[in-house]
Amino acid sequence: MMRALKLLPLIAIILINYSCSDIPFATSENPNSIGQSQEQIDKKYVESFDPIYKIGMSYAYSITNSNTLNQAPEISMTEILDISGDIIKIRFTSNTKGVQERSGKITDFASGLPDTGIISEGTEDIIVPSGTYNGAVKISFFISMGQEGTPKSKTTIWLVKNIGAIKRVDILPDATIITTELKEFKS
Repeated sequence: MMRALKLLPLIAIILINYSCSDIPFATSENPNSIGQSQEQIDKKYVESFDPIYKIGMSYAYSITNSNTLNQAPEISMTEILDISGDIIKIRFTSNTKGVQERSGKITDFASGLPDTGIISEGTEDIIVPSGTYNGAVKISFFISMGQEGTPKSKTTIWLVKNIGAIKRVDILPDATIITTELKEFKS
């Protein structure tokens, strides 16, 4: 009997491991934190929004890049093919990058979230291609672009309980904006 498992935020798996591999890894450094009184939250809180993942579950996302707005967005789909103990098999399908299947320990699919330095920005009503979500939790954190002292990128994610991330916006130091929005979710 296949059992359902809790995974790391699936949108991060798509962005970090496949779809937007040029987005760097997260750090807890916040260059704008001096004098701000925003609530700090941890990775476990963010992960608490994810559903219990199971075989057949899938997410489809529309991904746009501000440098290529005249092109059709990338459509990226992630489907859970198999779960056996702590091993998971996932299929990534993209209209620009083709199909790829990956298997490994669940912990091999890093979420890209920092352990600390995640900022709660409250809640918002938000519309994405999959629908309207009232009271989505908005979080943000900063991403290191290399060695200490180099520019940082800001990532903002909107979360909905039992779905996870419905939208992600990455603002890179060169002002490029990569927007990822939930197009379809099948539990």
